[in-house]
Amino acid sequence: MLVKFYWLREQSELRKKPSTSELIDWISALPRAGVSMEKLEAHIPFVGALLKTEQDVDALGRFDQKGGKYPTKWPELGPRYNQ
Repeated sequence: MLVKFYWLREQSELRKKPSTSELIDWISALPRAGVSMEKLEAHIPFVGALLKTEQDVDALGRFDQKGGKYPTKWPELGPRYNQ
């Protein structure tokens, strides 16, 4: 879950990076909706809780359409997060 949040924060296509406030909102929405770990690993549910603008939601949609894969483990984020 946090892997996806930090991955989103690193995406240069996003105009406004998600903040801690959006992270808290997102984390609280996931269990209330019964989101499984499998679903969470496959994509980013309730992305509107994390992203602030429609342009950012669209940018993530384009990533999906191109067949982009979301990270599921910390090593996938690169050396900055694996110290």
